[in-house]
Amino acid sequence: MKINSIYISAFGGIKNLKLDFNNGFNVILGDNENGKSTVMAFIKMMFYGSDRGSSQIAKNIRKKSAPWDGSAMAGSIDFEHS
Repeated sequence: MKINSIYISAFGGIKNLKLDFNNGFNVILGDNENGKSTVMAFIKMMFYGSDRGSSQIAKNIRKKSAPWDGSAMAGSIDFEHS
């Protein structure tokens, strides 16, 4: 599988972010607290979903990643498989 691009409309503190990936190895690099882990959480949630189990924010990705402005989580991933 190859991820071509992702678009995050609203997820955690990220709004309107488009990342295009090149063939081969890609690196997401940035200072602390700039959204690298949030991008990874978005990708994981898009492919695998999330449990609604825990009521604790730190253990529940849906609550932890809710857009800070109260809008609905939204985005897309363009990928190809074989």
